[in-house]
Amino acid sequence: MYGSLSYPPNASDYSPKYIAGARLPHTWIIPRNPKLVAGITPADLSYVSELTESDIELRKYSTLDLCAYDAFTLIQGPSAKSAARAAEVLDLLYQHPELQHSQRNSSNGVNISGTHSDAEISPDPLGHTSPLLRTATLSQDFDTLPDTAGDAFCLQAGINEGRSGGLLVRPDQHIQLRIEEETRAIDIVKAIYEHLGLEFS
Repeated sequence: MYGSLSYPPNASDYSPKYIAGARLPHTWIIPRNPKLVAGITPADLSYVSELTESDIELRKYSTLDLCAYDAFTLIQGPSAKSAARAAEVLDLLYQHPELQHSQRNSSNGVNISGTHSDAEISPDPLGHTSPLLRTATLSQDFDTLPDTAGDAFCLQAGINEGRSGGLLVRPDQHIQLRIEEETRAIDIVKAIYEHLGLEFS
């Protein structure tokens, strides 16, 4: 599925996809910004006998926990280009107050409201915020575990060191847009509008 024409041999043969329509792949993370996981019950893997106490302590939160339930989430790397693009996205969203202060029920069934707590809204350099978007930046807001799975997530999501890719994720934890090096801020805003059934102007 999600672009593949072949069927897996069984349901356990899972291959993470980093494309539009796919569910955000899971990998374990270490939150740096506790506000991103505030109110989320940490995973309890104490029943897994194969894990050490240290392993259990490191495996409390997932990339899925980065996703806001009432906003889009922009997962990105720490590059200056990514930071500037995110600031521009927030600025563009700020310029459309009809999305900032009123509840929207999109044609796709996504309910976006202005109830996101101030602690979860990322300001741009001009001080603008948007209840439509949360940013989660690698090495600033979270780290992945230093293992094969964590490295693979960063590589496939385009957020590893020296790159300026990322993922725009819907409130239902599915990818709305895969962000490439050349993706513009306006492309991200248009993707948000498209999912809400609105026309960007």
